[in-house]
Amino acid sequence: MKKQEKIEQYIAKDWYNNKGEKMIIISYISYSNVVVEFENGYITKTSMSHIKEGRVRNMFYKLVCGVGFLGEGKYDSKHKSKRYWANMLHRCYNKKIHKERPTYKGCSVDDQWHNFQNFAEWFDENNNPETMKDFVLDKDILIKNSKSYSPDTCCFVPQEINGLFTKTSAKRGKYPIGVIKEGNKFRAEISYKKKSTYLGAFNTIEEAFQAYKTAKEVLIKKVADKWKGKITEQV
Repeated sequence: MKKQEKIEQYIAKDWYNNKGEKMIIISYISYSNVVVEFENGYITKTSMSHIKEGRVRNMFYKLVCGVGFLGEGKYDSKHKSKRYWANMLHRCYNKKIHKERPTYKGCSVDDQWHNFQNFAEWFDENNNPETMKDFVLDKDILIKNSKSYSPDTCCFVPQEINGLFTKTSAKRGKYPIGVIKEGNKFRAEISYKKKSTYLGAFNTIEEAFQAYKTAKEVLIKKVADKWKGKITEQV
């Protein structure tokens, strides 16, 4: 009788894990076999000792920027995609990063990638393990000026290629990229790996920008050929 009373007390009580999340016991089979449900609807099996110690993990707890959660599946937090996933979420939803890198304001992550399991699966299907250490996650090479990280917009590219598309809008002022006012002329130059190459001086902004554009297209094709076979045909 006392055992039954204790079980009823367990079930009647509100329990909390060490993150302060409320859970209730919905099924008590034995002391080591208890089913709990969190307020967000997540249900898991655990033990009374874990419940009392607050060591019941809610796999749908939004642990990254109040958005990303680990979810249930074969991928754990030690998977190599974890840092890419977390960094992506921080770029979109961390206001401190927005102060340092305002170009990420207004960016978002597709809802399905809020769940780490979905991102990790996509990660495994879309990278080359041999070159992974040199690659970065990019959202606007496949779709120009994309503000969304999603399976349709993202790809993995070498840092060298990613750097080719850095605009540095805040630094160049009112003129197009690659164009600098110099007296009565407009100088065109192209930068690559922190080195600038002079392309000539022109009478108009349009002429200078066309010189930059032509040189940049040649450079992009050259770099793409260098990485051919290591990046996807789509990239």
